Amino acid sequence: MISQDYANWEWILVDDYSTDGSGELLLSLSEKGMRIKPHFLTNNQDSGPARNVVIELAQGKYIEFFDSNDIWIKEKLQIQVRSYCRI
Repeated sequence: MISQDYANWEWILVDDYSTDGSGELLLSLSEKGMRIKPHFLTNNQDSGPARNVVIELAQGKYIEFFDSNDIWIKEKLQIQVRSYCRI
């Protein structure tokens, strides 16, 4: 995700009150770049409410969800933005 060819992106990471150390990882990632923005929920709410938080915080024109089991090629965002712009 971080090494995308498309340059105009932000990554909002929502920690759904994890207990496995994920929060520390999110903070570590956010220290590496301004585009990475962690948000921490105060109780476990599952994926639906976590996605709603992302939608509320997002500042871009498009939203793309990246779940914990997803893998993106470095051209993914660039390909999709080009595709959206042609519609």
